[in-house]
Amino acid sequence: MQERLSHWLRSFFPAPQSVSHKHWIRAVIGVGLVVLPMVAVGLLVFGGPVTLHIVAPAGASAVILFSASSSPFAQPWSVIGGNLIAVAIGVTLGLCGLTPVAAAVTAVCLAIACLFLLRCMHPPSCALAMVAAIGGPGITELGYGLLYPVAFNSLLLVAFALLYNNLTGHPYPKPRTQGSGVQAGSVPLGEEHLGFTDDDVE
Repeated sequence: MQERLSHWLRSFFPAPQSVSHKHWIRAVIGVGLVVLPMVAVGLLVFGGPVTLHIVAPAGASAVILFSASSSPFAQPWSVIGGNLIAVAIGVTLGLCGLTPVAAAVTAVCLAIACLFLLRCMHPPSCALAMVAAIGGPGITELGYGLLYPVAFNSLLLVAFALLYNNLTGHPYPKPRTQGSGVQAGSVPLGEEHLGFTDDDVE
């Protein structure tokens, strides 16, 4: 019993890192290089309130794209499709007259279901769904116009990831596995295993 408890408590702490410092430095530089123009252009074109609301999920997307570019969550369709679909869901629920709490909860749950179904799961997209549903200064007034700044951020992230990851020796997007018939970055319908493969982890 004591051994099981000790093993369970150890699971709360992270496993030792096996990733080289070179990899993390590469990821840090990539995130910095893409977030800088994203924020600068966003403030200039879309305004401060809108940019400040959507920049946090975009920053989370950047971390996934440059530190785990082989992840199913990092593939182009997951980023672009996931973000736009989730925002459309959030805006729709925000316009339905629900309370902010009900709109946020329904938006994130519906977004998860739709992104799984459409094979474009991207965790920051669910945050965008909540932002769009709750609204706020600049967000509520935009309505479906929120799709424009989100599309800009998503396309910029994917375009820069294509350039930077490939130039630094990390093939992106992840090649389709031969014989699988399933797009990398997707969640196969009808399969119970939704985790990462050894190749994803590598």
